[in-house]
Amino acid sequence: MESSDIRRYFKRSNQDNDARDEFEYGNPQGLIGLREDIARTLNDRAISVHPNQILMTFGANHALDLIVRHFVEPGEVVLVESPGYYPMFGKLRLQRAKTIGITRGPQGLDLDMLEQSIREYRPRLLFVQPMAHNPTGTSMSLQNMHALLRIAEQHDLTIIEDDPFGDILPRSTPHLASLDGLNRVIYVGTFSKTLSASMRCGYIAANQTLVRSLIDIKMLTVVTSSSIIERMIHEMIIHGRYRRQMTRLRESG
Repeated sequence: MESSDIRRYFKRSNQDNDARDEFEYGNPQGLIGLREDIARTLNDRAISVHPNQILMTFGANHALDLIVRHFVEPGEVVLVESPGYYPMFGKLRLQRAKTIGITRGPQGLDLDMLEQSIREYRPRLLFVQPMAHNPTGTSMSLQNMHALLRIAEQHDLTIIEDDPFGDILPRSTPHLASLDGLNRVIYVGTFSKTLSASMRCGYIAANQTLVRSLIDIKMLTVVTSSSIIERMIHEMIIHGRYRRQMTRLRESG
């Protein structure tokens, strides 16, 4: 967003008694107002979620890091896309996981290869970026997504859906989390791709039991995320500035 907009925000915040908690630790789950904004957005995408099922993070990378810390034991096999998001591979190496790549094609994952790898390695996790995939730019077909969820259900596989561009994709775009109902899909979103790379703010949407466990890890590692950044984004949303920014991005694309 424009630097003048950010300056106006801070000037207003300094005079706002309700914003005093910006200089305290804040809620470790994240600003409730922004979590409510995100819940409304996800419900518009047919991802049924309550604000209590959302955990704010320092961007999608932090979200993925919390998930890896929660699930992955040293030596454990984890499935990833090939090619895929290389920082994700680095996080898994730090956790001493063994990664198995599943070929990503124009329509999505190679499902035969996926099933073969599941039978051979018995993994618990699969990390995917279904839409606007990095680095191929492709998006999964609806048929591929349905088949993937069927395989996950059959083999008790948890899927982490990374959706960094969800806010600028068409509203009708399908999502694994909407098809699955956040049953075995964990959804990761971010504002860092749509506002500024330096504005580290993302979130995890999942079942409440998992969110409570991830809150504990977040508190142990970073205490809390930035209530200043979260309140700034919340105000951009409720005053329509974020919506106008998304319109500009769609038109420029």
